[in-house]
Amino acid sequence: NRFSTNGLQMEIDAYPSLAPGLYAYVSVGASASSIFPDVRGGASLYKSLPRSFSAELGARYLNFGGSETVIYTASLTRYYGNYLFRGATYVTPSTSGTSVSGGGRVRRYFGDANTYLSVNGSVGTSPSDPLFVEDVRRRSSWSVSLDGQVPLSPRTLVSGSVGYDEEELRTRVVKRVSVSASVTYKF
Repeated sequence: NRFSTNGLQMEIDAYPSLAPGLYAYVSVGASASSIFPDVRGGASLYKSLPRSFSAELGARYLNFGGSETVIYTASLTRYYGNYLFRGATYVTPSTSGTSVSGGGRVRRYFGDANTYLSVNGSVGTSPSDPLFVEDVRRRSSWSVSLDGQVPLSPRTLVSGSVGYDEEELRTRVVKRVSVSASVTYKF
């Protein structure tokens, strides 16, 4: 429910392995609701590099009732001990000019890949994960968040996040505090 409008979006994601040290991300989604894109898709290639680095190149596609947007993305990730450092950029060309944004994450792992705490931040005009038509019409934005995850059992994970963001849209400035919690069960 967004702006008193209900909506549902169905999405399928896959991470196929293509060769040793090379895998892809492929996603497709659809919705009949006005608050989500009619069609959304994405694809990225991820490559393992020397010295615990990995790189990503990809694109995301959004179609809001005939208005199409393509977002190009690139990222560089480095694992160092129990830490992950990630920087990413998002470039969205359009007839009114190209928008660019960047984001970063520092994550500390505790014991295994399922137990961690992260600090995240972003700044710019392109969203890192666009869900709504407003996300591709913003003039500027910034965000900061803290998230974490712990296992309750080998199959059950509990995660949560808290964050703050501001975005300047064409007609107003939106300020949000977000809190989320989830339980994941692995089959």
